[in-house]
Amino acid sequence: MRAFVRYFNIVVLVAVLVIGGLAATGLLSLPSSDSGSADASSPSASVGEVEFAPAPDFLAPIEPEPYDRIALGNAPGGVFARLIDQQTDLRGDTPVRYVRTVMDVATRQAAEALSTRLIEYFPDYQSVVLHEVSVIRDGVREDRRPDLFIDRIQAEDQLNQGVVTGLERALVRIPNMQAGDTLDMSWSVVGGHPSMQGRVSEFVSAQYSVDSPKARIRVLAPQGARFQVLGDGPEPQTVQGDGYQSFILPEQSVTATAGFDRYNRFQHTAGWLISEFEDWRVVKRWGEALYDAGRPSAPVREVADRIRSSTDDPELQLVRAIQFVQDHVSYFAISLGEQGYTPASPEQTLRTRSGDCKAKSLLLVQLLKALGVEAHAAFVNSVDGRDLDELVATPQAFDHVIVRVTWQGRVYWVDPTLSLQRGMMQSRAQPDYDFALVLDESDEGLAEMPARVAGEPWTDIVQRFYLPQGPGDELVIDAQIEYRGDLASLVRAAFESGSESDREEFFLQSYQRFEGIQISHMSYYDNEQDNSIRVSMELSAERFFGKADSSGTHARVLRTDALMPVGQFLMELERDAALPFPMTMSHSVEVHLPGPSHVWSFADEDTGVDNEAFQASRSVRYADNVLTLDWRQSFKTRWVVVTPELMEDAGVIPSLISYELYTDMSWI
Repeated sequence: MRAFVRYFNIVVLVAVLVIGGLAATGLLSLPSSDSGSADASSPSASVGEVEFAPAPDFLAPIEPEPYDRIALGNAPGGVFARLIDQQTDLRGDTPVRYVRTVMDVATRQAAEALSTRLIEYFPDYQSVVLHEVSVIRDGVREDRRPDLFIDRIQAEDQLNQGVVTGLERALVRIPNMQAGDTLDMSWSVVGGHPSMQGRVSEFVSAQYSVDSPKARIRVLAPQGARFQVLGDGPEPQTVQGDGYQSFILPEQSVTATAGFDRYNRFQHTAGWLISEFEDWRVVKRWGEALYDAGRPSAPVREVADRIRSSTDDPELQLVRAIQFVQDHVSYFAISLGEQGYTPASPEQTLRTRSGDCKAKSLLLVQLLKALGVEAHAAFVNSVDGRDLDELVATPQAFDHVIVRVTWQGRVYWVDPTLSLQRGMMQSRAQPDYDFALVLDESDEGLAEMPARVAGEPWTDIVQRFYLPQGPGDELVIDAQIEYRGDLASLVRAAFESGSESDREEFFLQSYQRFEGIQISHMSYYDNEQDNSIRVSMELSAERFFGKADSSGTHARVLRTDALMPVGQFLMELERDAALPFPMTMSHSVEVHLPGPSHVWSFADEDTGVDNEAFQASRSVRYADNVLTLDWRQSFKTRWVVVTPELMEDAGVIPSLISYELYTDMSWI
């Protein structure tokens, strides 16, 4: 299910235009038209194959722009696209996505680059049909189809994330292309995902990776299909046909999209969404059929019996079932064909001890059912969940599956793909994806997930610096750090297989500015009951200020190394930016100063910024030779629209997280 959004974009990614050093993807759009009948013939090919056939009958003809020597001379990379035509027929049981490009090349390097074309497809349910591959040289059109070299290459670029999609590329090599040639090439990617059960669910991108003076998008869809413009996509012309409708973006000049990303989140990609799923309840019925595993099988009941025999506490049984799926079933996704949407059976997941979010969620649901706990799989969007209620209903709006658990009258959300979470149910960190579609056989559509609140600090740091009283003394630092919630899970995972020396080295990095720093004592306590980790350290160093820089000036020392500056998450103006999650961090520093108290003078202060997105503050107090600094920082929401005012607030953070201290005591 993590491949949902990726499939949604790739399935329409029917061409890759390799231009010079630029990998320009073949136009994420699969259009259809205002002409043609619902029974128009379509190209047919054996599933998984790359074959030759005439162009489909549903096409509406279009001529490329005339040859333009000046435009070609100014074209980036020496390639000029005189035509980009995309037409898609979604009316039948087998979708057809047609693309034609007419491209001129100005240089030998451009000709070499364009002579290799990549067409992406899923061979489990799609085929590639080449219609025309012609080279025009000195006004003479040459059919190059008999001379092509065609290879199929795997395109698994998510293996390092434990995901196998089955995506392949048809590598089409066109021999003997030269500077001054024109390549006229057209092809179709034929086939739809079998799990859609014949329903249309299609995303047509209106983004381009190259400039062109003439581009067109044309889509033929069933009469009842729902249509929605996404992002900054253009409004199409809509024409009603005999039992079908067509959506047309008339021929026009287009420019390459800056920062073009063929795997961009589809909600924020300019384009069109077309779906035959009437509403979210219909999507829900579709999903329930996939996740109906019936009565827990014998292997599942056997695991449940082992958990039940390990404790009489029903809540602890629930927690151990969750931990079993999270920690003892590794994440690995095989999304070939139907597996892109259909979860592996609990028996297979137990046998292989691996599975993706779909498989792990179904296993957890079945395991909890065997323990007498109500649980249901739930579709979510891990990136753009807040937008779901504004979308046309489609299964491809989701990229992840989690589980909703009802326990003692309360609802809990569990992500089975996480690992090393700890705590009883009320203390466990829960995901917040804004909306979820719960497969519980009710009439409820999208369910709104409760927003997370910052609560108590996820990181609570207390540091005490005992400055040397004289030339022969050392600096002593006493540090207490407590991690809670999701941050405790991250720290736990970081040290899962690490040694005690690894932990010491990790925490010692924050103190490397002190000359000769070393850890005298360290304790590490993982309280799994309340999901917190406590670290206590005592460190010593020869000097407080540490090594001087090249100018002989001592470095600043009082920095809140463990706090993340808010500013790093506010990347660009006028654009949505994701803060990590609602969370709070606190950091307190005490500096025990040497010498008589009148030597030191510090003004009390309270400084900070506070807005709808984040809060950061610092207070300074001095009394009885002890300088106390307290920092607190909160992310109030996962989402914020970045404004110049917020950027100005973020710019204050660096001055808050450092505090400078100078002295003429040479031993310090």
